[in-house]
Amino acid sequence: KPVVDVPGGDQLAEVTDGCFHPTEGNLLVFMREGALCLYDAADDSLKTIAPLTLSTLELKRKGEEGDAISDSRITGPQLLTFSPSGVYLIRSNVFYHTFVVYSWADITRAIRRLGGSDNLVTLPLLLDPSVADRRPPRKIELKGNLRRYATAKGSVREQREELYCLVDAIEQKLVHPNFQDADGRTALAVACSIAEQLPPGESVKTILWLLQKGSSIFMADSNQRRCCHT
Repeated sequence: KPVVDVPGGDQLAEVTDGCFHPTEGNLLVFMREGALCLYDAADDSLKTIAPLTLSTLELKRKGEEGDAISDSRITGPQLLTFSPSGVYLIRSNVFYHTFVVYSWADITRAIRRLGGSDNLVTLPLLLDPSVADRRPPRKIELKGNLRRYATAKGSVREQREELYCLVDAIEQKLVHPNFQDADGRTALAVACSIAEQLPPGESVKTILWLLQKGSSIFMADSNQRRCCHT
């Protein structure tokens, strides 16, 4: 039976050429509307894992075509393939003639974090061929990227994306649990502000985890608001 039905001519909903994992044959990975999806034939479940964005090289070539590079969403045909061992997933952009690599370990961690099919997380890019220096980004660079987040007035999806970027950074001990973004908000403040919009149980689990890690309810943002105000 069809797993996903896409209306003809709907370019934004274009499904890529999916691929089965070489060692976990029940898992089919594909993309739809710019997001990485997983179908598990063992239990007939379908999950949206993570929204993917264009790499540096893809954005460069998009700019050369005269298109706005401010929109980093992925559209058009994408080919997905696994390395022979299944350790890496390669996404090839047919239009821009580029490829990027993701770690299957990162994908499985994202899958374990999902409580349902709508809990999108951020999937790190393992390799961007346009970057000459392959060294891992320094901790100070990662902090700088996180500090630029300013989603206090953004959508729930944007705030959720920031929340899980901060949670990942805290989990990897890249930042302190009370690290503040451009709005002065901590991960706990972001979690509290969108708690009612998150799936049942997700907000409680995330908030409790942050408290256990040492997040403070007394940290004030740039408007002097604390978690108890949200």
